Amino acid sequence: MLGDQEGYATILAASLAAALTGVIVILAAVAATLIALHRAQVAADMAAVAAATALAEGQPACPVAESTARLNDAEPSACRVDGEDVVVTVTVSGRGGVARAGPL
Repeated sequence: MLGDQEGYATILAASLAAALTGVIVILAAVAATLIALHRAQVAADMAAVAAATALAEGQPACPVAESTARLNDAEPSACRVDGEDVVVTVTVSGRGGVARAGPL
């Protein structure tokens, strides 16, 4: 029978479920990327502030920045002292964050 529509609801429901699953997977990937970016920036900020504080107290800045970054589950990529400022770069799950801190 050509006019028989029996079973169309099952196909429609399966198609909608597949589309919804795809959207959820994409949203989860975007959320994971945004969370990693945020964590990297926070870790860079904290490492830069800790390093600037150490520098102001006469201690070496970059070892403090590296340990602070690691305590925040980040991998330090670069650290440099630029006058009285400290610039720190870190990565978290392949996403990077850069921060600069100095005396107030």
